[in-house]
Parts: sequence; C-alpha cells; structure tokens
Amino acid sequence: MQKKLHQDDIQYQIYLKISKVLNQFISYKDYIDLNLSTPRAKYLETQIIHKLYSDLLSFVERDPASNGSANIILQAYKSFEAVVYYRIANEIRYCNDLTYESRHRLARKISEYAKYQTGIEINPGAKIGNGFVIDHGTGTVIGETTEIGNNCYILQGVILGARGIANNPKGKRHPGIGNNVEIGAFSRVLGPVNIGNNVMIAPCAVVLNDIPSNQKVIIKNQIQLIKNNNIFSNINVYALVPKEDSVFVIYGENLENSHIIAVDEYYIPIENLKISIQIRTNKYLAFKIEYQRSSDMEIGNSINLQIMIDENESIYLINNPFLNSIYTNYTNVQYVQNN
Repeated sequence: MQKKLHQDDIQYQIYLKISKVLNQFISYKDYIDLNLSTPRAKYLETQIIHKLYSDLLSFVERDPASNGSANIILQAYKSFEAVVYYRIANEIRYCNDLTYESRHRLARKISEYAKYQTGIEINPGAKIGNGFVIDHGTGTVIGETTEIGNNCYILQGVILGARGIANNPKGKRHPGIGNNVEIGAFSRVLGPVNIGNNVMIAPCAVVLNDIPSNQKVIIKNQIQLIKNNNIFSNINVYALVPKEDSVFVIYGENLENSHIIAVDEYYIPIENLKISIQIRTNKYLAFKIEYQRSSDMEIGNSINLQIMIDENESIYLINNPFLNSIYTNYTNVQYVQNN
C-alpha cells in the first residue's frame, strides 16, 4: 500500500530537489550575487515550491499510472523532473538580483542539462502557469516566448515552436496557450497563435491558426505536400476525401486548370493506374483512380499524386493513408489468366 505523504513532507522533498539543483549549478560568485540569504531569495524559493507543489498535485490527480502516489512521481518521473528544472531555471531567468548575463547563463545551463537528463526541452524564458503536467514527455519542446495558462496537460513529442526554421524574428514567435488545455502526442502548435481556454488538441495535429475557447482540434485527413521552393505555385491543397468506388475529392485553390498523375515513391508515373477527372472547379477536383487488369501489374510501395498545371508548376501530395489503402487493395488482388 502506497504511503500518502503529508503536504509538509511533499514540500520538503521538493525543497531538497531545488537545493540539489542550485548546489550543482551555482558557483560561489553566483551564490554571492544571488545573495541566497536575503528575504528576496527566500521569496523566490517559496515561489518555486508553491508552483511545483501545484504541478505535482495536478499530476497525481490526472495520471492514473502514478496510482495517486506523489512519492512515485517525485522520485521516478523524468517528465516531472523536467518541470522541476524548468521552474528553477525560469525563476533565475527573471531574477533581477542577478546581472543579465549571469541569469541567462545560469538558466540556460540548467535547462540544457534538463534536456540531456530528461529528453524534454523547456526554454527558461517560457511562462507557464500552475498545475502544469508533461506526461511521458520525450521529445517535447517548448519555445522561449511560449505562454501557457493554468492546469495544462501535454504529452510526448509536442512542439510549441516558431513558424520558421532558421532566422525567426526575435520578438513573440511562439504560441499562447490558455487555461485547461490538453495537447496530444506529436502535435505541433507553431507561431504566435492563440489557443483559447478548455481546448483539446488531438494527437499529431498541426495548428497554425488561432483556436477559440471550448474547441476540439482533430485530424480528419492528413495532407503532406511537396512544393518547389524556388517556383511560386498558385495551387493549394487543403484536403483529400475518399468517396465510393475509388473516387476521391481534392479541396483547395486554383484547381480548375490542373491535371493529376499517379506517381510512386520515386515520383515516377505509375502506368498501371489511370486517373480520370469527373468534376473540375477552382476549389474542387473530383477524380477516379482505375487500374489496368494485368498479371504483371506492378505498383511501388506507395501511391502519390502529382498535381500540375504545367511542367513548371506542380505539387506532390504524398504519404496519404487513403491513397496507400488503394495500394494495399490492388496488391492483394489475385489475377487469373485464361489458358
């Protein structure tokens, strides 16, 4: 039977964790600069304990795998350890008793060590409310200008990041997350978007726009496109929806003059597959995929689509599960030759 810890016991264990981190990373000079014996330092310490206690209680309440044991989470959960490092680094990052260089250096040293130890990266500049939980957590990254409200729950592989890759602006470039938000595994919320309160973002979603409060974000169709980076293309694809009898509909923009070719994983046309356009408008393209019945029919490991206006303007729709289901169905067909 798990021993239930008293609040004072829990807070004392949190205090020991904080002391261990501070002793590990703060040099004698930094110790003097921070002046840990002052009431200000005591206040900072109290703030960290208060926030971590709130995080821990939320974890105990919401994670069934912990069996309601704060002690298990305190002693064994790397994801909670990442939050401990973050809370300490965050308080140091915004501690004006230290010089700008000292607090940024110390905070970053702690967060980089936390990334190495836990596989979770939380920039010390991020602002996160109480009752914060990262469950599992491996691969989760939270950017510097991210703001997260109270009682939020995040799973592994989540990226709260900037929109670009390199040369992002120095200002606000990461998401703002409201209160009581849940973000599923491997989701990405990118750019300075605002996510309202009580929002649930399903696993593997990519969010690039504001989400109002009390909404649920789910994936209906996964679309992955390849565009030539050096050529401006007017074609856009937002969704591919399967209909009956191998008929599909593409929703997008500027589709009225486009043509479709089925290509394999090497972007070579698949001769055995014929695509016939049924309806073609600016934002709607319905087509049927048919195959030639042949004993020597060959299809690669995947079916992709090249959507093109001419040779210089085309995009590729790749790795779509609906298209790849056609591959499975076709390769399972048995062909009987007449003698």
